[in-house]
Amino acid sequence: MLTLTSAGQSFLSVSLSAPAGGFALVMADVDVFINHATGTFDNVILKVSTSAGDVSTPATTTAIVRVPSEYPAGAVYFVVPVHFSYIFPVAAGSTTFHLNAYESSATGNDRLLNPRILAVYLPSSYGTVAGPTSSAAGTGGSGFDTSLNK
Repeated sequence: MLTLTSAGQSFLSVSLSAPAGGFALVMADVDVFINHATGTFDNVILKVSTSAGDVSTPATTTAIVRVPSEYPAGAVYFVVPVHFSYIFPVAAGSTTFHLNAYESSATGNDRLLNPRILAVYLPSSYGTVAGPTSSAAGTGGSGFDTSLNK
């Protein structure tokens, strides 16, 4: 188990060596283990980013796992599976992607289990990728709505 703190940390990373400009499909999975205490609000922020420790929270690029303070404690633990799939534009060369997380409630009781991350190089657009919006405003002619990944 990997212990969360109140500072953003990179828990796992993968490097992709792109032969030319294109796109990276980055997928990450992790199980968030919350050891809840009644009266404490648990809030875990997760993000896939090219910057280690980056946990800034635009709604389209992060996942948030919350347990309200009034939920019961004791023998009740919460294990929440989380999956990420993001498209990143990449230039030729190496790009590293990080699975970052932190515990904003800072109880020290929350952990990450079984983190996994995978990056796949795509040389060009093979159709479209729809995010939370159907707008094509951020595609830049690529077919991928990369505006959702900033």
